[in-house]
Amino acid sequence: MKRKVVKQGSSTLMVSLPSDWAKRYRITKGDELDMQEQGRSLLVTTHKDFSISSTSVDVDDLEPMIMRTFAALYKAGYDELKVTFSDAAYGNPKNVVAIQNALRHEISSFEIVEQGKNHCLVKNIEGTLEEGFEPILRRTFMLLITMAEDSLVAIKGNDLEDLNRLKALEESNNRLTTFCRRLLSKQGYRDHKKIQFIYHIIEELEHIADQYKYLFDYLLQPENKRLKLTKETLQYYEQTNKMLRMYYDLFYKFDKKTLVALARLRKSLMDDVNRRIERARRKDAIVLHYLVLQVQTIFEMVEPYLSMVL
Repeated sequence: MKRKVVKQGSSTLMVSLPSDWAKRYRITKGDELDMQEQGRSLLVTTHKDFSISSTSVDVDDLEPMIMRTFAALYKAGYDELKVTFSDAAYGNPKNVVAIQNALRHEISSFEIVEQGKNHCLVKNIEGTLEEGFEPILRRTFMLLITMAEDSLVAIKGNDLEDLNRLKALEESNNRLTTFCRRLLSKQGYRDHKKIQFIYHIIEELEHIADQYKYLFDYLLQPENKRLKLTKETLQYYEQTNKMLRMYYDLFYKFDKKTLVALARLRKSLMDDVNRRIERARRKDAIVLHYLVLQVQTIFEMVEPYLSMVL
Protein backbone atom coordinates (compact mmCIF):
# COMPACT_ATOMS: atom_id res chain seq x y z
CA MET A 1 0.00 0.00 0.00
CA LYS A 2 1.08 3.58 -0.57
CA ARG A 3 0.63 6.66 1.62
CA LYS A 4 1.23 10.31 0.74
CA VAL A 5 3.54 12.27 3.00
CA VAL A 6 1.94 15.39 4.51
CA LYS A 7 3.98 18.28 5.85
CA GLN A 8 2.86 19.88 9.10
CA GLY A 9 4.58 23.02 10.23
CA SER A 10 8.05 23.83 9.02
CA SER A 11 9.75 20.44 9.47
CA THR A 12 7.33 17.68 10.53
CA LEU A 13 6.42 15.06 7.92
CA MET A 14 3.42 12.80 8.57
CA VAL A 15 1.79 9.70 7.04
CA SER A 16 -1.54 8.14 8.04
CA LEU A 17 -1.83 4.64 9.48
CA PRO A 18 -3.83 2.04 7.51
CA SER A 19 -7.36 2.14 8.95
CA ASP A 20 -7.84 -1.66 8.97
CA TRP A 21 -4.60 -2.13 10.92
CA ALA A 22 -5.49 0.65 13.36
CA LYS A 23 -8.94 -0.86 14.00
CA ARG A 24 -7.59 -4.38 14.40
CA TYR A 25 -5.16 -3.26 17.09
CA ARG A 26 -7.48 -0.61 18.57
CA ILE A 27 -5.05 2.26 17.93
CA THR A 28 -6.41 5.53 19.28
CA LYS A 29 -5.23 9.11 19.71
CA GLY A 30 -2.44 9.34 22.26
CA ASP A 31 -1.24 5.72 21.90
CA GLU A 32 2.51 5.16 21.65
CA LEU A 33 3.94 3.12 18.79
CA ASP A 34 7.45 1.75 18.40
CA MET A 35 9.30 2.85 15.26
CA GLN A 36 12.44 1.19 13.97
CA GLU A 37 14.50 2.17 10.94
CA GLN A 38 15.45 -0.73 8.67
CA GLY A 39 17.33 0.80 5.77
CA ARG A 40 14.75 2.17 3.36
CA SER A 41 11.95 0.70 5.48
CA LEU A 42 10.33 1.99 8.65
CA LEU A 43 8.83 -0.65 10.96
CA VAL A 44 5.87 0.51 13.06
CA THR A 45 4.88 -1.80 15.94
CA THR A 46 2.22 -1.82 18.63
CA HIS A 47 2.22 -3.95 21.76
CA LYS A 48 -1.55 -4.23 21.74
CA ASP A 49 -3.25 -7.53 20.90
CA PHE A 50 -5.68 -8.09 18.05
CA SER A 51 -9.16 -6.89 18.89
CA ILE A 52 -10.68 -10.36 19.23
CA SER A 53 -13.06 -10.47 22.14
CA SER A 54 -16.06 -12.75 22.51
CA THR A 55 -18.17 -15.31 20.72
CA SER A 56 -20.82 -17.88 21.57
CA VAL A 57 -21.06 -21.63 21.04
CA ASP A 58 -23.90 -24.12 21.55
CA VAL A 59 -22.54 -27.40 22.93
CA ASP A 60 -25.73 -29.47 22.68
CA ASP A 61 -24.88 -32.78 20.98
CA LEU A 62 -21.30 -31.59 20.49
CA GLU A 63 -19.58 -34.12 22.75
CA PRO A 64 -16.93 -35.55 22.17
CA MET A 65 -15.87 -32.45 20.19
CA ILE A 66 -16.37 -29.88 22.96
CA MET A 67 -12.68 -29.90 23.91
CA ARG A 68 -11.51 -29.43 20.32
CA THR A 69 -14.08 -26.68 19.72
CA PHE A 70 -12.89 -24.75 22.77
CA ALA A 71 -9.26 -25.24 21.79
CA ALA A 72 -9.98 -23.91 18.28
CA LEU A 73 -11.68 -20.77 19.65
CA TYR A 74 -8.86 -20.26 22.14
CA LYS A 75 -6.24 -20.50 19.38
CA ALA A 76 -8.27 -18.02 17.32
CA GLY A 77 -7.72 -15.46 20.09
CA TYR A 78 -11.09 -15.17 21.80
CA ASP A 79 -11.07 -14.01 25.43
CA GLU A 80 -14.69 -14.73 26.31
CA LEU A 81 -17.01 -17.59 25.34
CA LYS A 82 -20.72 -17.71 26.05
CA VAL A 83 -21.52 -21.42 26.15
CA THR A 84 -25.15 -22.44 25.80
CA PHE A 85 -26.89 -25.78 26.29
CA SER A 86 -30.46 -27.00 26.76
CA ASP A 87 -32.26 -27.30 30.08
CA ALA A 88 -32.15 -31.08 29.71
CA ALA A 89 -28.39 -30.98 29.32
CA TYR A 90 -28.14 -28.86 32.44
CA GLY A 91 -30.31 -31.31 34.36
CA ASN A 92 -27.81 -33.98 33.40
CA PRO A 93 -24.49 -32.16 34.08
CA LYS A 94 -22.64 -34.11 31.40
CA ASN A 95 -22.00 -31.03 29.27
CA VAL A 96 -20.79 -28.96 32.21
CA VAL A 97 -18.33 -31.70 33.15
CA ALA A 98 -17.14 -31.85 29.53
CA ILE A 99 -16.66 -28.07 29.55
CA GLN A 100 -14.65 -28.24 32.78
CA ASN A 101 -12.50 -31.07 31.38
CA ALA A 102 -11.84 -29.10 28.21
CA LEU A 103 -10.73 -26.09 30.22
CA ARG A 104 -8.50 -28.15 32.50
CA HIS A 105 -6.75 -30.10 29.77
CA GLU A 106 -6.50 -27.66 26.88
CA ILE A 107 -6.95 -24.04 27.99
CA SER A 108 -6.18 -23.81 31.68
CA SER A 109 -6.15 -19.99 31.63
CA PHE A 110 -9.92 -20.01 30.94
CA GLU A 111 -12.36 -20.36 33.82
CA ILE A 112 -16.15 -20.55 34.19
CA VAL A 113 -17.03 -17.22 35.80
CA GLU A 114 -20.80 -17.39 35.49
CA GLN A 115 -23.23 -20.27 35.24
CA GLY A 116 -26.98 -20.19 34.61
CA LYS A 117 -29.73 -22.67 33.90
CA ASN A 118 -28.75 -23.17 30.27
CA HIS A 119 -25.53 -21.27 29.81
CA CYS A 120 -22.14 -20.52 31.30
CA LEU A 121 -19.66 -17.73 30.67
CA VAL A 122 -16.04 -18.71 30.16
CA LYS A 123 -13.38 -15.99 30.39
CA ASN A 124 -9.64 -15.74 29.98
CA ILE A 125 -8.13 -14.83 33.37
CA GLU A 126 -4.46 -14.88 32.41
CA GLY A 127 -4.14 -11.24 31.38
CA THR A 128 -1.13 -10.44 29.21
CA LEU A 129 1.55 -13.07 29.27
CA GLU A 130 4.80 -11.29 30.08
CA GLU A 131 6.99 -14.17 28.98
CA GLY A 132 6.14 -13.89 25.30
CA PHE A 133 6.05 -16.24 22.32
CA GLU A 134 9.70 -17.19 21.80
CA PRO A 135 10.45 -18.56 25.32
CA ILE A 136 7.30 -20.69 25.22
CA LEU A 137 8.21 -22.08 21.81
CA ARG A 138 11.70 -23.00 23.02
CA ARG A 139 10.19 -24.65 26.10
CA THR A 140 7.96 -26.69 23.77
CA PHE A 141 11.02 -27.97 21.92
CA MET A 142 12.83 -28.85 25.15
CA LEU A 143 9.81 -30.69 26.51
CA LEU A 144 9.70 -32.81 23.34
CA ILE A 145 13.39 -33.62 23.59
CA THR A 146 12.84 -34.68 27.20
CA MET A 147 10.03 -37.02 26.14
CA ALA A 148 12.22 -38.51 23.42
CA GLU A 149 15.52 -38.93 25.23
CA ASP A 150 14.24 -39.85 28.70
CA SER A 151 11.91 -42.47 27.24
CA LEU A 152 14.82 -44.20 25.52
CA VAL A 153 16.75 -44.23 28.81
CA ALA A 154 13.70 -45.74 30.55
CA ILE A 155 13.29 -48.43 27.89
CA LYS A 156 16.96 -49.36 27.90
CA GLY A 157 16.88 -49.54 31.70
CA ASN A 158 13.75 -51.73 31.75
CA ASP A 159 11.95 -48.97 33.68
CA LEU A 160 8.78 -48.74 31.60
CA GLU A 161 6.87 -47.30 34.57
CA ASP A 162 8.79 -44.05 34.05
CA LEU A 163 6.89 -43.66 30.78
CA ASN A 164 3.84 -42.67 32.85
CA ARG A 165 5.72 -39.57 33.98
CA LEU A 166 6.76 -38.76 30.44
CA LYS A 167 3.29 -39.44 29.05
CA ALA A 168 1.93 -36.66 31.26
CA LEU A 169 4.18 -34.21 29.40
CA GLU A 170 1.94 -34.58 26.36
CA GLU A 171 -0.75 -32.53 28.10
CA SER A 172 1.87 -29.89 28.89
CA ASN A 173 2.82 -29.90 25.23
CA ASN A 174 -0.83 -29.41 24.28
CA ARG A 175 -1.10 -26.36 26.52
CA LEU A 176 2.16 -24.85 25.27
CA THR A 177 1.45 -25.36 21.57
CA THR A 178 -2.13 -24.19 22.01
CA PHE A 179 -0.93 -21.02 23.71
CA CYS A 180 1.68 -20.40 21.00
CA ARG A 181 -1.02 -20.54 18.35
CA ARG A 182 -3.22 -18.23 20.41
CA LEU A 183 -0.39 -15.69 20.65
CA LEU A 184 0.09 -15.85 16.88
CA SER A 185 -3.64 -15.21 16.40
CA LYS A 186 -3.69 -12.27 18.83
CA GLN A 187 -0.26 -10.68 18.37
CA GLY A 188 0.93 -11.92 14.99
CA TYR A 189 4.52 -12.89 14.27
CA ARG A 190 7.66 -10.78 13.94
CA ASP A 191 7.36 -11.21 10.16
CA HIS A 192 3.66 -11.37 9.30
CA LYS A 193 4.42 -12.89 5.88
CA LYS A 194 5.84 -15.99 7.60
CA ILE A 195 3.19 -16.59 10.21
CA GLN A 196 1.72 -19.56 8.32
CA PHE A 197 5.09 -21.33 8.38
CA ILE A 198 5.69 -21.02 12.13
CA TYR A 199 2.05 -21.94 12.78
CA HIS A 200 2.51 -25.15 10.77
CA ILE A 201 5.69 -26.01 12.68
CA ILE A 202 3.88 -25.61 15.99
CA GLU A 203 1.10 -27.92 14.77
CA GLU A 204 3.72 -30.55 13.96
CA LEU A 205 5.39 -30.17 17.36
CA GLU A 206 2.06 -31.11 18.90
CA HIS A 207 1.75 -34.11 16.58
CA ILE A 208 5.21 -35.35 17.59
CA ALA A 209 4.25 -35.26 21.27
CA ASP A 210 1.04 -37.11 20.43
CA GLN A 211 2.97 -39.88 18.68
CA TYR A 212 5.33 -40.32 21.62
CA LYS A 213 2.31 -40.57 23.93
CA TYR A 214 0.71 -43.23 21.71
CA LEU A 215 3.98 -45.16 21.73
CA PHE A 216 4.16 -44.93 25.53
CA ASP A 217 0.54 -46.11 25.79
CA TYR A 218 1.45 -49.17 23.75
CA LEU A 219 4.57 -49.97 25.77
CA LEU A 220 2.64 -49.57 29.04
CA GLN A 221 0.06 -52.22 28.14
CA PRO A 222 0.14 -55.06 30.73
CA GLU A 223 1.26 -57.66 28.18
CA ASN A 224 4.37 -55.55 27.47
CA LYS A 225 5.49 -55.41 31.09
CA ARG A 226 8.56 -57.55 30.41
CA LEU A 227 9.10 -56.39 26.83
CA LYS A 228 12.70 -55.96 25.74
CA LEU A 229 13.25 -54.31 22.39
CA THR A 230 15.99 -55.57 20.12
CA LYS A 231 19.28 -53.76 19.71
CA GLU A 232 18.29 -52.76 16.15
CA THR A 233 15.02 -51.19 17.33
CA LEU A 234 16.79 -49.28 20.09
CA GLN A 235 19.32 -47.99 17.56
CA TYR A 236 16.47 -46.76 15.34
CA TYR A 237 14.89 -45.08 18.37
CA GLU A 238 18.19 -43.37 19.15
CA GLN A 239 18.60 -42.13 15.57
CA THR A 240 15.03 -40.80 15.55
CA ASN A 241 15.75 -38.83 18.72
CA LYS A 242 18.98 -37.59 17.17
CA MET A 243 17.00 -36.25 14.21
CA LEU A 244 14.68 -34.33 16.57
CA ARG A 245 17.65 -32.79 18.37
CA MET A 246 19.25 -31.87 15.03
CA TYR A 247 16.08 -30.08 13.95
CA TYR A 248 16.02 -28.15 17.22
CA ASP A 249 19.65 -27.06 16.72
CA LEU A 250 18.92 -26.09 13.11
CA PHE A 251 15.81 -24.13 14.07
CA TYR A 252 17.72 -21.87 16.43
CA LYS A 253 20.88 -21.59 14.36
CA PHE A 254 20.73 -22.13 10.62
CA ASP A 255 23.66 -24.17 9.39
CA LYS A 256 23.91 -25.69 5.94
CA LYS A 257 25.91 -28.70 7.18
CA THR A 258 23.29 -29.49 9.82
CA LEU A 259 20.53 -29.16 7.22
CA VAL A 260 22.25 -31.60 4.85
CA ALA A 261 23.09 -34.02 7.66
CA LEU A 262 19.48 -34.01 8.82
CA ALA A 263 18.22 -34.76 5.29
CA ARG A 264 20.72 -37.59 4.89
CA LEU A 265 19.77 -39.08 8.26
CA ARG A 266 16.10 -38.99 7.32
CA LYS A 267 16.81 -40.73 3.98
CA SER A 268 18.85 -43.41 5.72
CA LEU A 269 16.12 -44.05 8.29
CA MET A 270 13.37 -44.17 5.65
CA ASP A 271 15.37 -46.45 3.36
CA ASP A 272 16.14 -48.82 6.23
CA VAL A 273 12.78 -49.06 7.97
CA ASN A 274 11.06 -51.56 5.67
CA ARG A 275 13.91 -54.04 6.04
CA ARG A 276 13.85 -53.62 9.79
CA ILE A 277 10.08 -54.09 10.02
CA GLU A 278 10.13 -57.20 7.82
CA ARG A 279 12.78 -58.81 10.03
CA ALA A 280 11.45 -57.57 13.38
CA ARG A 281 9.27 -59.34 15.89
CA ARG A 282 5.67 -58.10 15.93
CA LYS A 283 6.08 -55.84 18.96
CA ASP A 284 9.32 -54.35 17.65
CA ALA A 285 7.59 -53.74 14.31
CA ILE A 286 4.86 -51.74 16.08
CA VAL A 287 7.47 -49.59 17.83
CA LEU A 288 9.27 -49.03 14.52
CA HIS A 289 5.96 -47.94 13.00
CA TYR A 290 5.61 -45.18 15.62
CA LEU A 291 9.22 -44.12 15.15
CA VAL A 292 9.07 -43.83 11.37
CA LEU A 293 6.02 -41.57 11.77
CA GLN A 294 8.20 -39.34 13.94
CA VAL A 295 10.98 -39.33 11.37
CA GLN A 296 8.66 -38.12 8.64
CA THR A 297 6.90 -35.56 10.84
CA ILE A 298 10.22 -34.04 11.89
CA PHE A 299 11.32 -33.81 8.27
CA GLU A 300 8.03 -32.18 7.25
CA MET A 301 8.96 -29.24 9.49
CA VAL A 302 12.09 -28.55 7.44
CA GLU A 303 10.46 -26.90 4.43
CA PRO A 304 8.36 -24.36 6.40
CA TYR A 305 11.48 -23.60 8.44
CA LEU A 306 13.46 -22.91 5.26
CA SER A 307 10.64 -20.65 4.08
CA MET A 308 11.19 -18.63 7.25
CA VAL A 309 14.96 -18.28 7.16
CA LEU A 310 15.97 -18.16 3.50
